[in-house]
Amino acid sequence: MKIMIIIVLLIGCVVGVMYLFPQINFREMPKGLLDGQLPEAKPNWVSSFVAADNAHYIAPLKVETLAKLSVCIQSKVPEVTMTQLNESNLIAYRQSKVFHFVDWLVIRSDGNVVSSATMGRSDFGKNRELIEHIRTACC
Repeated sequence: MKIMIIIVLLIGCVVGVMYLFPQINFREMPKGLLDGQLPEAKPNWVSSFVAADNAHYIAPLKVETLAKLSVCIQSKVPEVTMTQLNESNLIAYRQSKVFHFVDWLVIRSDGNVVSSATMGRSDFGKNRELIEHIRTACC
């Protein structure tokens, strides 16, 4: 019983620290994200750069301009933080609410998109969900 209480307290402390200090889980953008070249073995990313029969495939977005898309994302998808916007790329990230895990997102001016988790093996479909949410809200 004492061991169980200690384990629960330790887990509570870890969760508390991760929640109170979100920068602990902040990760830089994964290498290969800009060109859509991410590790095939990990299921934690989606891309419109891969073949349509690939499990990582997601259809490109219909983008008029990245500036318009950026305004829409900022108003309708507030959990996304923009880091770069230029004529060729929109780069952004979001952190999960509880553990503050970081997912990166790149949208190109031609509508091609890549989104990837930076930690772990699986993202439980969250990157696909994010792109589909942006598609529904803004495209």
